[in-house]
Amino acid sequence: MTSNTEGIALISVACTGISAVLGVIVYIRQQKINRIQNLISVFQRFSNNDDFISIFNICDASYVRLNSPEGEPSLFLNQLKVIPAEKKYKYLALLEEIAILAKNSAVISTNALHLFKFHFYYVYGNHKISNEFWSNIGSGADEKNKEGWDYQSDFAKKCAASIVK
Repeated sequence: MTSNTEGIALISVACTGISAVLGVIVYIRQQKINRIQNLISVFQRFSNNDDFISIFNICDASYVRLNSPEGEPSLFLNQLKVIPAEKKYKYLALLEEIAILAKNSAVISTNALHLFKFHFYYVYGNHKISNEFWSNIGSGADEKNKEGWDYQSDFAKKCAASIVK
């Protein structure tokens, strides 16, 4: 009888151990899903905001014109320059949220890079577009190099590296 009791105790311990391991695996997967949902929610906020879409569209049109033999980007660059600073700050706040999420998770970083690489590249990586974007923010084009924008700047370097391969 003692060996039967020991066997039952051993089975109980094994089942408890397996349950604990499975619980940890499920928890880790759930955390990854939560992080992805956070990133999707940020993307939805971007796509539902006409000001953000407009800023991105102007940057994108400038980029296309800069890389086209017959294109002249000055019209778009001028439009970018005159966007009110408060709209740009809201756009930068969204980019900051993405940069913070990306800094804290490799899963988010990979997906954020896929979704937002051009947003960061235009604001930080492309010299002409970036200078016009920052022209009426803080101390102008030098503002983007200040300490408060470090997370964005670091993530923008990863974005630029993936674009300029």
